[in-house]
Amino acid sequence: MAANHYEKLEKKVSDCILCGHCDRRCPFHMNQSGRMKEIAACFGKINYIG
Repeated sequence: MAANHYEKLEKKVSDCILCGHCDRRCPFHMNQSGRMKEIAACFGKINYIG
């Protein structure tokens, strides 16, 4: 189910440039940019350069 939802997203983890903007804006104070590698590994076929 998660993979299906991910495939429909407009932006993918490969679009991340690790600028940290999402970290500063997260209302839950999560390290979103730090999770990008985890997300890339989960969906395997993503060309993550970070």
